[in-house]
Amino acid sequence: MRSQSTQPVSRERSRAPAHPAVCLDEESQRKFPGLKSSIPARLVSLVIFLAFLVLFGFHAGAELKFQPPEFEGGHQLPPTTVPVPRAPLLQYLDLAVLTASLAVAGWLVHKKRSRRGLMALSIFSLLYFGFWRKGCIC
Repeated sequence: MRSQSTQPVSRERSRAPAHPAVCLDEESQRKFPGLKSSIPARLVSLVIFLAFLVLFGFHAGAELKFQPPEFEGGHQLPPTTVPVPRAPLLQYLDLAVLTASLAVAGWLVHKKRSRRGLMALSIFSLLYFGFWRKGCIC
């Protein structure tokens, strides 16, 4: 027969948390005794991420604030070329393809862990977004 261990088992490690929705670990609860959280940490980080996304999204649509310099000698700045917008339905299709590609990439990396799948997705993305859409889904 095997002999049983004489060391006592620590009850703090084997005890389940008092409330399953409390997301603070034991060390954080010890450091900040008044801080209790019933909101999952993942939800809090998602809300913070979305807030930053919205705040920085407004900055991306900013206009040119400073006029370009005036050159001597008659040099004119070339006009900025902007591709002609596609039909709204095709713009939504491009956005759906981009979203699906990002979702598939995340799935391939985290769940499937397939390098071949990532290589195939990279080649598809290069062909579709790079050559077919010429680097712009706008």
